[in-house]
Amino acid sequence: MRSATSRSLVAASISASLLTASALFAQNDAADGDAIPVSRAGSTEQDYETLRRLLGLPSPAARGDTHDSSAAPAAVQTPPAIPEAEPVAVPTSAPRAEKPVPAARPAAPRRAPRSLTRPPSAAKALSAPAIEAAPAPVDSAPAPMRMPAEKGSATSAAAAPQVAVPPVGTVISRSNLEQWKHLLGPSIQWSVERGATLDVAARKPMPIEPRREQATQRYHAQVRLAANKLSMTNYVAGIPFPLVTKDDPDLVIKLMFNYESRLVADDVDLRRSVCDTGGLSAEQGFHIEKHYEPEHFRRLFYVSRLFHEPMPTWKTVDGVRYREVAGPLSEPFDLKGAGYTYARYLDPARQDDSWVYYPSSRRVRRLSTAQRSEGVFGQDIDLDSFAGFAGNPAWTEWKYLGEKTILAPMHARNVPVKFQASPVDYFPDEDWEPREVHVIVGTSLLVGNSFSRRVLYVDRESLLIPLVELYDMNGGLWKGMLQTWTVGDGVVRAAAPVTDDPPRMASISLFDMQLDHVTRCELPAAAATGERGWYFNEGDEGGTTEAEFEVSGMIAKGR
Repeated sequence: MRSATSRSLVAASISASLLTASALFAQNDAADGDAIPVSRAGSTEQDYETLRRLLGLPSPAARGDTHDSSAAPAAVQTPPAIPEAEPVAVPTSAPRAEKPVPAARPAAPRRAPRSLTRPPSAAKALSAPAIEAAPAPVDSAPAPMRMPAEKGSATSAAAAPQVAVPPVGTVISRSNLEQWKHLLGPSIQWSVERGATLDVAARKPMPIEPRREQATQRYHAQVRLAANKLSMTNYVAGIPFPLVTKDDPDLVIKLMFNYESRLVADDVDLRRSVCDTGGLSAEQGFHIEKHYEPEHFRRLFYVSRLFHEPMPTWKTVDGVRYREVAGPLSEPFDLKGAGYTYARYLDPARQDDSWVYYPSSRRVRRLSTAQRSEGVFGQDIDLDSFAGFAGNPAWTEWKYLGEKTILAPMHARNVPVKFQASPVDYFPDEDWEPREVHVIVGTSLLVGNSFSRRVLYVDRESLLIPLVELYDMNGGLWKGMLQTWTVGDGVVRAAAPVTDDPPRMASISLFDMQLDHVTRCELPAAAATGERGWYFNEGDEGGTTEAEFEVSGMIAKGR
């Protein structure tokens, strides 16, 4: 076993090698009110080239790319005429009796809960975009979505260049890390150096759910980027840009809108989850300092609704995209009853309304949008990192770094999660399969954000994010966040089960490589026998109603 000094040198080497990957940002003065703060100075192409080299990605010249894939707004142009809808190419399959995706139709506006929004006099009423006639629904639900593998397609899982991958059954450890590190992000390499092992498994499909695919076929041809490229027009439901190609100058922002639309459900309720946070020792492993048990994590979406009325859009006066609430906490004792709630809006110029409740002080504190990059309640996971990225894509400068084959735990065999033995008892004991990913780097435009940038590894087939790497303001690698995913009921099969439930996370492991600190989450808790954890599209019967997201309701439940 390597000495503690040796491990420290390895970790220092990984972090130091990435110090030059980012330039320091000059911060501008913060803007006031609901306006988005002025952009910080961006990075140069040399900075991005350094990051590409350190992540094992080819330069644009080597790939033959000639366009700039950053998401900087372009000059305002008149949008082209919307062509006839072009359906996504999918293989044929046996018919499935499915309820057709609803057509867009007017709905009476419903006012958002008063406690979450501005007074009615200040509310921005958003008019619904004009929607062209959509194609008629298909006779039966289509097969699981397979994005067309046309030349240059950015959504085809098979289009990535071939690289050497380990045979199925290989166990990656410190002894053979050098041979396979080209398939791992720097943070995963750091964990393997500390003793983590990766069991290599065969790649399995993770298709889009049938009803989401049907909505994509019906509506995608009418979707356009707004002139400022900060939002979409004519979006109704499904994946907005399934046919985006690698030579598209707007590739990166379209990929981010695809990701943002991937996990939308009418409603989401996570029950019986637990998180632990504490220090990490290279010899003794994870030392739990605090144990968290929230009663619920809920989301309620107002767009892309495919299961319960109002469908497909639930219009509100304030133009809410979704609401989220977590809590009340039953543990730890000093935070018993605490919770947070926030509203995300369709208007990219309007910041979130975010509130945190602390029963000990009997006070509700409002969070600024920049504070979403900080951990809540003393743990390490920031609100903007949940599920990979939960910020507003419009408030980040995006850069497409390239394509890469990595190993990732996309079909968890252990639900609930099992963690490896000490000293890596924060790291999931899982199957790792070869996956083709888009590597995207985001630099926040919000003054006061905690990170200089975040690197997202976006799975090409599923549009999910298994790995995020966060950098400090000096450009050094700071945190890695690993998420294990599963589909359906979590049982691993030779073929993915056909279900309209979106994929679900089985665990989160966020490890601070500079402070040796960890937050790990079980989704659901291993002790919750018989609990499936995630509930999707339950409607009012599942309890995820608008009242659950009101600040007054959060306080009442916390008392």
